[in-house]
Amino acid sequence: MIDAGVRVRTDENVHPEVVSFLRAGGKDIRDVKEDRWTGMEDVMIISRAEEEQRIIVTHDRDFGQWLIAQARVNVGIMYLRPDHIDPRFTIETLQALFQYDRPDPPFTVGAERQKQRVNVRIRTLS
Repeated sequence: MIDAGVRVRTDENVHPEVVSFLRAGGKDIRDVKEDRWTGMEDVMIISRAEEEQRIIVTHDRDFGQWLIAQARVNVGIMYLRPDHIDPRFTIETLQALFQYDRPDPPFTVGAERQKQRVNVRIRTLS
């Protein structure tokens, strides 16, 4: 899902350890906190991610809901359940997502890890 060619924008609620993990794997990552966009409205982050051709990784379900409502937007959203704030839990969830092929934007991916199982829901919006 996040292969070598994918450019990612991590939301402000994604832990710095997760950002470091993705970078260590050679991913092209831009982080909302590092760019000092903390508090920026979701619609602006989506707009900039679209301009930069990046998918968004977040714990905030509002991104996906907004994307579904605005079908004209051409970006991908990876929503990791809010109880995945622990960076180890988030990293393990992302590792499970790596086995999936990335759909063409616009799309939403919801991932919820429960014990040793990751439930994934992929929704293409085109």
